[in-house]
Amino acid sequence: MQAVLIFMVFVCAHVLADFVLQRDSVVCGKRNNVWSAYAEHAIMHWLLTLLMLLLFAPDYVHAWRTWWLLPLLGLSHAAIDWVKQNTGPDGQAWVGPRAFMVDQAMHLLVLCSAALILTQTPGLLLWQWWLQHAELLVTLLLAYLLALPACGHLNRVLLQPLAEQLAEPILAEESSADALTGSSSSVKTASLDLPSAGRYIGWLERFLLLTAVLLQAATAVGLVLAAKSVFRFGDIRRDRQAAEYFLIGTLVSVSEAVLIGLLVHWVLRSMLVW
Repeated sequence: MQAVLIFMVFVCAHVLADFVLQRDSVVCGKRNNVWSAYAEHAIMHWLLTLLMLLLFAPDYVHAWRTWWLLPLLGLSHAAIDWVKQNTGPDGQAWVGPRAFMVDQAMHLLVLCSAALILTQTPGLLLWQWWLQHAELLVTLLLAYLLALPACGHLNRVLLQPLAEQLAEPILAEESSADALTGSSSSVKTASLDLPSAGRYIGWLERFLLLTAVLLQAATAVGLVLAAKSVFRFGDIRRDRQAAEYFLIGTLVSVSEAVLIGLLVHWVLRSMLVW
């Protein structure tokens, strides 16, 4: 569909304007509610979007819809940025990963709507495409839900006894050191841990592995395992129990991702979808 091409063109302009060509003075100006900064940012989006259309979809430059739609895109982008900067707690800016994701989702939603308007793509056509690919989409969604949150919870249950066995000698050693020095090294050690880091690492690992299996890219599986081993090499050399725990957890995670990927292939082929 032409709407997909136009959407990608709009996203290219969005990335250039937001992450490549946006000046630091514009960023600071938006934080301080300087309207000239918002105006410059909106104009930059408008010009870059027009340039991308000229390069990749020149036929749409002559459409009358383009000349009122592109300025609206620039204004909508500035408006979303203003909302992000001024509607947070105590009238301050929304910050953090969640705010960033919501902000970008709003921009992409506007760009998607603009692509549909510019190409005059009817909503019924999109709904028909969705229904035609519903089996593929729901199978992939289920696969990733099983591989990420479901297997993550399962692995915590399976590996909890091993984690407790691994922690016992460490806690005993720290207690002995505390008794000798009169300090609290366990508090210092705990403060260095990143909360939920293991969960996110597991999710990313299974996401990459499952994607590699679905794309039949066996070499990518080896690269993921090699990269993880390199980062954990120091821990593996120092502690044999930690090495065994790492190996068991990795093999469990790999097995889950591979089995789910193979199951997806079987299901989609049986439905004559893949």
